[in-house]
Amino acid sequence: LEKLSSAFVLYGRCSAMNSCTSAFVLSGRCSAMNSCTSAFVLSGRCSAMNSCTSAFVLSGRCSAMNSCTSAFVLSGRCSAMNSCTSAFVLSGRCSAMNSCTSAFVLSGRCSAMNSCTSAFVLSGRCSAMNSCTSAFVLSGRCSAMNSCTSAFVLSGRCSAMNSCTSAFVLSGRCSAMNSCTSAFVLSGRCSAMNSCTSAFVLSGRCSAMNSCTSAFVLSGRCSAMNSCTSAFVLSGRCSAMNSCTSAFVLSGRCSAMNSCTSAFVLSGRCSAMNSCTSAFVLSGRCSAMNSCTSAFVLSGRCSAMNSCTSAFVLSGRCSAMNSCTSAFVLSGRCSAMNSCTSAFVLSGRCSAMNSCTSAFVLSGRCSAMNSCTSAFVLSGPCSAM
Repeated sequence: LEKLSSAFVLYGRCSAMNSCTSAFVLSGRCSAMNSCTSAFVLSGRCSAMNSCTSAFVLSGRCSAMNSCTSAFVLSGRCSAMNSCTSAFVLSGRCSAMNSCTSAFVLSGRCSAMNSCTSAFVLSGRCSAMNSCTSAFVLSGRCSAMNSCTSAFVLSGRCSAMNSCTSAFVLSGRCSAMNSCTSAFVLSGRCSAMNSCTSAFVLSGRCSAMNSCTSAFVLSGRCSAMNSCTSAFVLSGRCSAMNSCTSAFVLSGRCSAMNSCTSAFVLSGRCSAMNSCTSAFVLSGRCSAMNSCTSAFVLSGRCSAMNSCTSAFVLSGRCSAMNSCTSAFVLSGRCSAMNSCTSAFVLSGRCSAMNSCTSAFVLSGRCSAMNSCTSAFVLSGPCSAM
């Protein structure tokens, strides 16, 4: 028992020679040579040469040349040349030329020329010419000519002539003549005459007479009387009384009392009390108490107590006690005791005792005694002792 006291193994057994005292392995055995003392590996074995002491790998093996000491990769292998030491990639491999050290991409590969170091794109590839460094687009590709650097479009492509730099459209294309630069439309096209520059419409067309320039409607048509100039409605019609001038609603109707003037809601209706003026919610409804003004949630509802104002959670709900304000968890819920504020875990839950704050484990749980704080293990439990 004296020899086992400091042997934090899983099965309470050391190796054949009983000397793996400080070897935090999973299976309770050291490597074949019984000398992987500080080698925090998963399978209880070091690499073939038994010298991956500080190589925090996943499979308990270093790379082919056994020298990826500080290469925190996922698969326990470095790149082909074994030199991606500080390249925190996902697949444990660098690019073809093994030089994407600071290129935090998703697929663990840079572009064809391996030089998209600071181009934080989604697919881990730059454009064909590999020069869209500061063009934060969605698909990881710029336009055909690779020059839409500051054109934050959705599809990663500019218009046919590649000159809609400041035309924040949805489809990444301007009108047929490529001149609707300031016409924030949805489809990237202006009206038939291409002159509705300041007519923020959805379909890229104005009314039949092409004169609803400032009539922020959805379908490109004004109301029956063509006089809802400043009525930010969705269907091109005002309310029954034709007086919802500044009511930024979606369906072209104001609330029951026709007074939701500055209520930026989605469904064209305010809350039950008609007072969700600055509540940028998704469903067009505030919370039960109608006070989630600055709560940028996803579902358009606050928590049960309506106070998750700055809690940027995923599901639009806070924890049971409604206090996980700065707890950037994945599931939008804190732990049972609601105090895992700085515990960046994967499952959004802390350990049973809710105190694994700095224990960066994978499963979001500490050991039975909740004391494996700095033990970078894979499964999150410590040994039996």
